[in-house]
Amino acid sequence: NNKIDQTIDNIDIKTNQQSINQPVNQPVNQQFNQQQSFPLEIISGRLLTHYDETAGIAIPQNAVEQHRAMGNVVYPLVESYKSRYERLRTILTSKLLPKRERLLQLRRHLLNTSTEIAAVRKGIERETMTDAEQIIERLRAVESMRQSAITHQILQLEEELESIERLAKRVELARDDNINNYAGSSGIVFTSSAPGISPIEQIKLPKATSMVELIQQFADIATQIEKLSTKQINVQIDFPTDDFPKETSERLEIISRSDRYMHAVNVKDHMLWVALQEKQKTEELLNDERQLSSEYAIEVSEWANIASNLSDDLQTLKLENEKLDRRNQELVEILRRHNLYYLSS
Repeated sequence: NNKIDQTIDNIDIKTNQQSINQPVNQPVNQQFNQQQSFPLEIISGRLLTHYDETAGIAIPQNAVEQHRAMGNVVYPLVESYKSRYERLRTILTSKLLPKRERLLQLRRHLLNTSTEIAAVRKGIERETMTDAEQIIERLRAVESMRQSAITHQILQLEEELESIERLAKRVELARDDNINNYAGSSGIVFTSSAPGISPIEQIKLPKATSMVELIQQFADIATQIEKLSTKQINVQIDFPTDDFPKETSERLEIISRSDRYMHAVNVKDHMLWVALQEKQKTEELLNDERQLSSEYAIEVSEWANIASNLSDDLQTLKLENEKLDRRNQELVEILRRHNLYYLSS
């Protein structure tokens, strides 16, 4: 209780000093709003102006030196808030927003594919409407299955996009412009911790509370951004659009066939079969020639290696022979200096 009374007395003194330093013609409402800068602790009523990075708590001005003496890292509340906000914006811009753009492109591709499928379905439906309603029903069933698969993929993309949008909105809500829209609240406020010290930046209570909330939620938000940015999305974007059954065309084609056309087809098949047989024989002969050429190439390569080795050996022997000749000449000279003469056989 004594500490609380002493703190309130200090605040009254600082508030009076602030009032003296303020211009006389300043509006009363503006002075009152400037005094509502920092949040108050609920129990002690202390003004929270700094943030202890080591302990993870907001602290008043008079506790800064005490926390720093314990080896803790202490920064102004505004500086801690702005640094975390800028880091979140950087992470969001560099990792999550490009992925959102990619997901939007995939969604547009799927929507275009869906539109193309619908157009193909309508074209085929116009052709088969006069034939039978039953054919149309089977066609719609195929299209429904395809659209269902595409819808499922789109829902997956929508789910990821909603998660990204929630995080983006959460970070954007923390902007100074948004926080400044909060109305001020009553409370004891001072602008400097002691006479002669420069005034502390004034922050309205809801804004400071939002800053502390962002700081405390920073790790969770950054983790969610990292998780969403690295999450693999397995989405199928390629769906066939030209494999629908065209029963009307098939029926008309079957009806139009005749023996003459069937005979022509048989003759063509026989000609193709003969051509394929000749091609197969030619490919077998070609493979034999390739095999023989490969064997020749291997043999030539072996002879080339042998010739190279022999050439190296010959060169080595020549060098050795020259070395021995020089040695012999040296020995003969030595013998002559000692009046000994060597007669070669």
